[in-house]
Amino acid sequence: MKPCDLDPGDVVQIDPVKVDDPAVRGCLMIVRKAEAWGVIGAIPVPTFEEGDEHVRLLIYRATWDQIEVVGRAAWGDVVD
Repeated sequence: MKPCDLDPGDVVQIDPVKVDDPAVRGCLMIVRKAEAWGVIGAIPVPTFEEGDEHVRLLIYRATWDQIEVVGRAAWGDVVD
């Protein structure tokens, strides 16, 4: 993907072929900030440990060639 204007709350998908970390391959990421080199975003990760049934946010950095735009999150402020 070429650099473009992305706003907080936009959703991108991480290319499963172009990242080394198998934990984030193919994940959807909510953009927090776009930079010249790529984006910083949050990947929601559900936890299912007993007594801790919440969603944690994995903060991740991806370069432009590692992502594709999916659309806009209906509630983009969930990454705060």
